[in-house]
Amino acid sequence: MRPQPDLHRVGAAAALHRAVPSLPGTLTVLGTPAEEGGGGKVIMAEAGVFDGIDAAMMFHPSRANWWARGALASQRLTVKFHGKPSHAAATPERGVNALNALLLTFHAIDSLRQHVTGDVRIHGIVAKGGAAANVVPEYAEGRFSVRAATQGAQREVMEKVRRCAEGAAIATGARVEMETGHTYAERTNSPVLVGFFGENLARLGVEGDEPPKSGGISSSDIGNVSMICPTIHPYLSIVDGDVAAEFREASGSEKGYAAMLNAAKGLAMTALDVMYRPGAADAAWSAFRAGTRTAR
Repeated sequence: MRPQPDLHRVGAAAALHRAVPSLPGTLTVLGTPAEEGGGGKVIMAEAGVFDGIDAAMMFHPSRANWWARGALASQRLTVKFHGKPSHAAATPERGVNALNALLLTFHAIDSLRQHVTGDVRIHGIVAKGGAAANVVPEYAEGRFSVRAATQGAQREVMEKVRRCAEGAAIATGARVEMETGHTYAERTNSPVLVGFFGENLARLGVEGDEPPKSGGISSSDIGNVSMICPTIHPYLSIVDGDVAAEFREASGSEKGYAAMLNAAKGLAMTALDVMYRPGAADAAWSAFRAGTRTAR
C-alpha cells in the first residue's frame, strides 16, 4: 500500500475519534492540495481557514526523524523576455535575442551569489528558449525559485533578482515581463507541541534525531500556517537518501507504511495532549505570542 499525502491526517483523526468519541474540543481534518507550487495552505490561510485553531499538525517523510525542522521563505518568479525574430545567418542584425537576455539573467544571478547570505537559495530553469537554431529567438522564459531564511530577507533577494532580469533586458533590447507566485513563509515550530510529539513517539519506540544546525532545508506552505497558530511539522525517516526515485519506492515499502502509522498515532496522541493536559493550549499560545518558536 502506498501512503497518500493526507492519509496520516485522516488516520490520526479516525483513530482518535474511535478511541475517544466525545472530545472536549473540535478536531478538524483539512486536505491541503498543491503544496509544491500552488500554495494551497497559503490560499487557505489568507481565507481565514486556520483562524481559531489552537494547534496545526502534519508530518512529512524524510531521511531522518526530526521533531522540529524549519523551512525557508520562498517565492517563485517567472521571467518572460520578448525579442524580435530574424534569420540568424542572413539578417541577425535585425533580431533581438530573447534567449540571450535570459542567459544574461542567469549569469547576473550567478554573479549575485557571492553577495547574499548563506541561507539564500536561487535556482531556475530555462522553460522556453527558441524554436530553431537558425532563427533569433523572439521569446524566452525562465522559471526561478528564490528562498531565504525569512520573508523579509526573501523580499530583498527577490528585488535583486528582478534587477538582474531588468538589466539583461536593457543590455539586449528585449522587453521583460515578470510574474511572481505565492510567498511561502518561513516555518517555525511550537516548542510545546514539539515536546508532546517527541514524548509520544518515544512511547511508540521511535527516537528523534538531532537536526543539522544549518542547511538541508527547503520550503513548505505550512510556514504560513505557523505564522497564525502553534504548529508542528515533524519528519519521520523512510529512506537514507534524498533522491526522488528512492523516496518513491520507499513510500510503498514496509518502512514507509510504518512511518505513516507512527505519524498518525503520534499526531493523534499529541491532539489528546492539547485537549486534555491542563493548560496545554494556553502554554502553546503563550510561547507563540512570545515568539518562542523552534525554527531549526
